[in-house]
Amino acid sequence: MRKIIALIFAAVLTVLALTGCAKGPDPKSIVIGANAGSHLEILQEAAKTLSDKGYKFKIVEFKDELDLNLAVASESIDANFFQSVSNLNEFNAANGSPLIKAADVFVVKDEITGEDVPASEMDALIHVLTVKKGSENLDKIKALVEAIQSDAVREFIKTKYGETLIPKF
Repeated sequence: MRKIIALIFAAVLTVLALTGCAKGPDPKSIVIGANAGSHLEILQEAAKTLSDKGYKFKIVEFKDELDLNLAVASESIDANFFQSVSNLNEFNAANGSPLIKAADVFVVKDEITGEDVPASEMDALIHVLTVKKGSENLDKIKALVEAIQSDAVREFIKTKYGETLIPKF
């Protein structure tokens, strides 16, 4: 009888453990990586909108830009914001990574002035929010895109950076 009770107890514990594991990460929690400076400050502004919508938002500051992409590829963070499309494309080509842009955010004016930049190359200079392919359809990533491309963030960029950064949304 004790063996039967022990087996039932073990089965119940196993089911409870597996059920807990099946829940996965919190769908209302967003972890995003950025480097210091404008990218980090823009994310802090976007975080206000996400907080109002019930999201828990954590920004992790990285010193090494390579680590930002590796963290997204390994899913240790949900997204990153630090690079232009051309940098993202170079990283993917060199590493065979499944990273994609989730949103256009801004272009640095100094990168587009001084010489004529053909329209075909302009898109490569846009700084973007980056995610792992497949996660762009998650509700939390859609909420992040909406927040980072909000009117509040556009006004923040214009007020804080003047003509230095040009919103591209």
